[in-house]
Amino acid sequence: MIRPFNGRRGPIVRTAALILCTAAASCSRPAPAAQQAPIDPAGLFAQACAKCHAADGSGGLPTVANGPRPIDLTAAEWQRARSDDELRATIRGGRGAMPPFEGVLTTEQIAALGSYVRTLKRP
Repeated sequence: MIRPFNGRRGPIVRTAALILCTAAASCSRPAPAAQQAPIDPAGLFAQACAKCHAADGSGGLPTVANGPRPIDLTAAEWQRARSDDELRATIRGGRGAMPPFEGVLTTEQIAALGSYVRTLKRP
């Protein structure tokens, strides 16, 4: 048999019921989408590219004896000769001594790096 609440426990039970209902309602809502950290293309370049291409993109010394010199990404002629799609494809798939970054960097990071390389162009 169910007994009615007496006057003393009624407010406590109602408060507990309110808390439980509120908690249940908040659990049934979808969680907010995870916010992705903004991409720092200069930081990505420093981390992934500067070892070979130098911090300013001007190229550097070969990384292996008698190896090729890394491309000078600041050269206006080199910049003119490549489309944005070609830049992203090279970052994604690698070329020559340059390793591929697909699977290491996201599509968005690769696109950001491609855009960043364009800012390195000398006049």
